[in-house]
Amino acid sequence: LKEGHALAKQYNIPFHIHLHETKKEVDDSEAGAGGQFAHNSENKCRPLENLLNIGVLDESVVAVHMTQLTDEEIEKFSKTGASVVHCPASNLKLASGFCPVGKLLKAGVNVALGTDGAASNNSLNMFSEMRLASLLAKGVASDAECLPAKDAIRMATINGAAALGVADKIGSLEVGKLADMIIVDTSSVNMIPLFDVLSHLVYCCERTNVTDVWVQGKRLLENRQLRTIDVVDVKKKCLETFEIVKQALEQQSKA
Repeated sequence: LKEGHALAKQYNIPFHIHLHETKKEVDDSEAGAGGQFAHNSENKCRPLENLLNIGVLDESVVAVHMTQLTDEEIEKFSKTGASVVHCPASNLKLASGFCPVGKLLKAGVNVALGTDGAASNNSLNMFSEMRLASLLAKGVASDAECLPAKDAIRMATINGAAALGVADKIGSLEVGKLADMIIVDTSSVNMIPLFDVLSHLVYCCERTNVTDVWVQGKRLLENRQLRTIDVVDVKKKCLETFEIVKQALEQQSKA
């Protein structure tokens, strides 16, 4: 961990780590039980405490998940300048726990939004993640005003850019920043009547409402048609790979 963190500092890039993702990770670390996800420290402490002890928790750190946190840990973390990436769908699918997003934001922590991997999320749909994050935060905090739509959108945009240290380049539509933007069709049935744009983007919008996408000024999606990807070819290769994986799994099950 110390070597990886030093390397990240040397190249001025974020230090990404899955942290306090599950209760087992925390329990095994405290017990010194070892294991794939445990922090094997001499002090036999919780992972967050271990990172603090070895000096690997600062503004370069991007801590993903963070579902197992005490109020004291939130306070300590908020003083480091590190960011949190909340992955609500993955945490629910794997029964990992609930990230206390409301408390983290109140403590001044930069919280961004992520999807984790396809194996534990499937759709990798950021509109779904925004909606789920907002609804889940309200349930966890028992507060209907926790994580309003505008904050969920910030988590999906500028907060993510800040976590990666590139908020001066991306994350918002401003003069001088890269032209990363989308067009959302608000005339679809699920989007009318439109009373509050931000609320609709979080609670009503679907990925199918996106008609156009630009990345660094290059148009990748036009009128819902991909311009740089051969969809037929991608589907063909996907199915071919699926058959290879399927056969490997069948052989493994027979062994």
